Amino acid sequence: MSNFKYERLLSITIDNALLHLWITVASSGCYVPRGVRNQILVRWFKPKIKQAKYKLIKKELKSIFLAGKASGSLLEERLCELRELSQSYRGRLNDMHKLHYLLEHLREEHGIRADLSEGIVEYQPNTLYVSQKKLEQCFSDDKRQLKPILAMLSEINMDSFVQIVQSFGFHKVEGRNNTPHGVPFAYLHSID
Repeated sequence: MSNFKYERLLSITIDNALLHLWITVASSGCYVPRGVRNQILVRWFKPKIKQAKYKLIKKELKSIFLAGKASGSLLEERLCELRELSQSYRGRLNDMHKLHYLLEHLREEHGIRADLSEGIVEYQPNTLYVSQKKLEQCFSDDKRQLKPILAMLSEINMDSFVQIVQSFGFHKVEGRNNTPHGVPFAYLHSID
């Protein structure tokens, strides 16, 4: 299980719950007490517990749901605190972590493997290749990306690759035609 995948799903779910609450409160046009706010959140979280999409965070959703049902609970406040923790976590990610999470996402969600290009005689389909020597030169000692990462894309559609990477949010892609081996390549630029 990817920590980033877990954190991202939990963060998005908490953001959506708070947005739902605040929109509901704003549309009511009157004061909404804490107990009613908790009920709004509990009703929002309840169906999520059984949905397959939320399987990764089911335990946390149950805890949030039970906390919201307890009398005198401050569920909205707790969700705001969790949101701040999540933002703090994302702020501590360095560029090497971001690359790792991107490669993990490509493999798990899109079937694109990553491998080192040294010693490769035959390129495998649906594989991203990176030179270890060049990769090491792209990062500083504090794991910040200093220059773009050159990635060769064996039988990977460039347009869909660009869309996948850029929608993930940590990198932008500059695509090129082909290497001398006939394999297209792209530069991955870190986004701050």
